[in-house]
Amino acid sequence: MECLLVIDSGYSYTTVTPCFQGWPIQRAIRRLNFGGKHLTNLLKETISIRHFDLHQDTKIVNDIKDDVAFVSRHLKTDLEKTWKGNKNRQEPPVSTTTGDMDLNGPGPVGGILIDYVLPDGVTLTRGFARPHDPSAAAVRKRKLATTNSDSNEIVMTLGNERFTVPEIIFNPSDIASQQPGLVDCVIQSLSKLPPLVQATMLANTLVVGGNARIPGFVDRLQDELRGKIKSEWPVRVRSMDDPITSTWLGGARLACNHRNVVEEFAVTKAQYLEHGSNWLLRRFASTH
Repeated sequence: MECLLVIDSGYSYTTVTPCFQGWPIQRAIRRLNFGGKHLTNLLKETISIRHFDLHQDTKIVNDIKDDVAFVSRHLKTDLEKTWKGNKNRQEPPVSTTTGDMDLNGPGPVGGILIDYVLPDGVTLTRGFARPHDPSAAAVRKRKLATTNSDSNEIVMTLGNERFTVPEIIFNPSDIASQQPGLVDCVIQSLSKLPPLVQATMLANTLVVGGNARIPGFVDRLQDELRGKIKSEWPVRVRSMDDPITSTWLGGARLACNHRNVVEEFAVTKAQYLEHGSNWLLRRFASTH
């Protein structure tokens, strides 16, 4: 593809890289210092304050993030649904086909609250989510679990934690960070390119990295980009079927099918030690 805008939102950070004819355009690359580990750490702090102390249980919190987190397309509306004083709060959405709760975000009914059962390390080695039970008996059972270590089940009810944590990638100011959000990073990157190239990049935007698996991430990115660029420019954002391994698989195919390319651009350890990182940057810098 001649023009491709690659957004890689991984473990440690998120990068925006415009590529022209296979070359990254160095002057337009932008980096946001938020990734999956920051979402996990923020969720850990939030749960430890509101529910149980999970500061030492990063794996459990990471599983919770993977199971129930989503990116809201209508943040204000979803926040209102989780207010305790909101009398119009509704129950979690139920699928008309399976009867199961949609844990990937608010459905047409608008429910957000879910119950998450924590692992006990003996009979249950991985936690799981289930529809929220608002009955008085369930509430008493959850309160008992917080005070009685002999309780058979440790359950916590999660609400706005599900979508306010991933929100920091789009709005870092929510945690007092001075960095621009992801959409602003994309706009800053595109501003370094000619208008025709900008339009083509927006029509060919690819999201990779683990955060691309968060439900609503791609849709939210496309919605916000659509609202900030010219109406006549098409905006198409997509992700790979497996955004975590797709980049590695691409490199593996390159190494297997185009060995001459790999040999031409390969840098040996001896060359790196002799010339240093600045030489390496110039070697791989885009000529466009």
